[in-house]
Amino acid sequence: MTRNTSIDAYNKIKADGLLSALQMSIYAKLFESGPMTQGEIWLKYFQHMQRHSVAPRFAELKAMGVLTEVGEKPCPVSGINAILWDVTDQLPHEPVAKPTTVKEFIVGLLERIESLEAKVKDLQEGREPNGQGLFALRNH
Repeated sequence: MTRNTSIDAYNKIKADGLLSALQMSIYAKLFESGPMTQGEIWLKYFQHMQRHSVAPRFAELKAMGVLTEVGEKPCPVSGINAILWDVTDQLPHEPVAKPTTVKEFIVGLLERIESLEAKVKDLQEGREPNGQGLFALRNH
């Protein structure tokens, strides 16, 4: 399996303190060991902590764009299929706020459409979209 990791992104996240201590610990363990389930991470590295303290960090890191779901496998803790997590090559970003009204939802969609149109235009003209490459398009 090819991993979408970037040593540069990892080093920047670590050096600039872009994640909380626990978030960084989880991110670093996945970066070092490769894809794992929440249960595997907890079992191998965080048994000294309550599991319910570790598990929510995965959704937070996914919302920030630094973790992604890469498959499923049986979890050694629960025995049921669980999400297999891995790091991305992205720097963390603020999670997108959920709209509270239909109008906010539509405005957000229009903003994303405009952004994608600009990226497609860049590609058609032979430029990298906003200097972020095709990975930026895949994540929208």
